[in-house]
Amino acid sequence: YAYQSKYFSIRAFASPVNIPERGAPIRAQDGKLISANPDAAIQYESVSVMNAQVPIRYSIEMPAMEDLLLHSSALAQVHLGQKNTGLWASYTAGFKPINSPDITAEATLKLTPTEYIDAKLYPRITRHELMMVETGLKTQRIDFWASLIRETPKAAPVAQGQVAAPMGPALIASGGFDARIQSSTTLRAGILSINEKLSTASDNGVTINLPGRYRFKRAASLNLDWQAHSRLHYSVGWLRDWGGNGQWISTQGEYRFKNSGWSLGLGAELYNRAPRDSFFGPYAGNDRVEGRLSYAF
Repeated sequence: YAYQSKYFSIRAFASPVNIPERGAPIRAQDGKLISANPDAAIQYESVSVMNAQVPIRYSIEMPAMEDLLLHSSALAQVHLGQKNTGLWASYTAGFKPINSPDITAEATLKLTPTEYIDAKLYPRITRHELMMVETGLKTQRIDFWASLIRETPKAAPVAQGQVAAPMGPALIASGGFDARIQSSTTLRAGILSINEKLSTASDNGVTINLPGRYRFKRAASLNLDWQAHSRLHYSVGWLRDWGGNGQWISTQGEYRFKNSGWSLGLGAELYNRAPRDSFFGPYAGNDRVEGRLSYAF
């Protein structure tokens, strides 16, 4: 449902079906988690048991398709202010599945034929309540925005013998601006802060550290776009993870040939070292220079 006037709009949405976010494809093969995506965040390959590193052998127990898809959701939003100029504000509330599937694990220490951890992973869908307040100001040269989200997960009970990553209610604050320095140059900046009150993780004696829902807790970003002319575009981006002590720098350039669908691109991605369980940890050592040649029909 949608209604809109000059200064007021309301939207409502409901669905009996939910398509979860897939992310990087990961599968279990010969006891290891592997992915065709080299940037996929893979779980730990070993854990410390009595000061000795014990390997982990993984398997994935996939739920039935209906257990992944048949989850209802409902959202409603009220928006005040004009769409393209001036001061605006909105309020959104909803109850829906969390986009990324949750994972519980059953970990057992095996002693024969060799010592290892038998880890079975169980994907599942959890739900959460959302309340979000947003506001901003749009002018001819600069746009400001700010957002405050109260997120309350409704986690299902964990089966006996399984362990789940702790989760709890979170307060998410963010803000930023887009500044058009010239007709061809735009500067964008943003900040993010997440405070999550975590529950106590369940434990059956052998623990596997499952990743949390929020890989960023304190972050800032800066991006500069420059349209040199109609065929040449250049951008530089910087992202800093203050909580995980990591950062990423990206530079990209693209040239479009005249009267042609061909374009030529050149760029670089640079990461600094960060703890493995942080957002940038899996990307350590993946600095790269990349080029591309593409054709648009």
